[in-house]
Amino acid sequence: MPGSVRDRRRRFHCDRRSAAPRRLPPLRPRVACLAVLLLCVLACQEETEHPPQVSLERGPEIHDCRRIERIEGQQGELLGVEDITIDPRTGYAYLSSHDRRHWRTRGGIYGFDLSKKPLPDAAEPLTPDMPPIFRPHGISLATGKNGDWLFVVNHAGDKDHRIERFAVRGRALVYEPPAVAGPELTSPNDVYAVDADELYVTNDHGSATRVGKIVEDLLDRRIGNIVRWDGKSLEIVESGLSYANGIQGNAEGSMVYVTTTRPRTLRIYERELTGRLRLVREVFLDTLLDNIEIDSDGSLWIGAHPSAWAFLLHAGRLRKYAPSQVLRVTIRGDQVRAEERFRDRGEQISASSVAAPWGPYVLVGSVFDRGFLLCERS
Repeated sequence: MPGSVRDRRRRFHCDRRSAAPRRLPPLRPRVACLAVLLLCVLACQEETEHPPQVSLERGPEIHDCRRIERIEGQQGELLGVEDITIDPRTGYAYLSSHDRRHWRTRGGIYGFDLSKKPLPDAAEPLTPDMPPIFRPHGISLATGKNGDWLFVVNHAGDKDHRIERFAVRGRALVYEPPAVAGPELTSPNDVYAVDADELYVTNDHGSATRVGKIVEDLLDRRIGNIVRWDGKSLEIVESGLSYANGIQGNAEGSMVYVTTTRPRTLRIYERELTGRLRLVREVFLDTLLDNIEIDSDGSLWIGAHPSAWAFLLHAGRLRKYAPSQVLRVTIRGDQVRAEERFRDRGEQISASSVAAPWGPYVLVGSVFDRGFLLCERS
């Protein structure tokens, strides 16, 4: 016969005491990394001192946005269109796409023709023959007497970063090795091509390893930099930066603009004849600035992240949406004016990283989201 209720209770408690303690499930690496990054933001995002702030005005908003997700002739959809640049002569847009949440996947460069009537409803693949290890990031188009060239930051490995070169042949891209590479490219983010033989590249971190980057952020070491390639070799021309991100130059090539994301500043440089950069001004815009594109009137269009917390939670898939923001910055002598041209809770597009204008259109891309927005402007 079964024992008494008291005996059964005694045996149950003995079994509980003798059993090995149950271990908690291991913390997922993604969540662990996100926790570290959140601590980093908590510790470092507030600046004790910052350059003079430029007040953000409300300008005419871009409107009638629709999402373009399809890839012409392929299954699947565009993911993580982090950077966009447009040929100002033709309205042909180049899109840098990579699924950054699945880092080992292959990315690609895609095209979208804004001069077509009616406008396309899909992007066309331009790099189908690239090797499997192709993870594009920032891009830049150089046009001039030496032909048209597209330069692409490629994260080929954890410590293998390079700038790939493509000759533009009509609507096709022809890969032209060798790539621009060297130990100076520790963590390249974006590239600005002055012409076919001169580039500037931002390193958002001076450290090349993941652990080193985390430590760099936690200690606010500010060892990011700008590297110049003169057609033969790489050289650091500016250092001491905290998360150097987007880089772009004016039509004449006399000025270079750089966003530093964590300090939330836009840095304005004069490009000297030697290729060195001289800092002219730094302005605080109080938002996390990302990529820069130049309009026909010389104004700067910048993709931005108004909430660091929301962006990091979205990056770690702990939040469905992250707000998006687009700024238009005009520089006239000593006067800098900043307008907000787009702001969204993330429902139209999350974590905007770039806004590229051409004619009546503005294309808005993001770090992780599907496709890109095709918007109109007044």
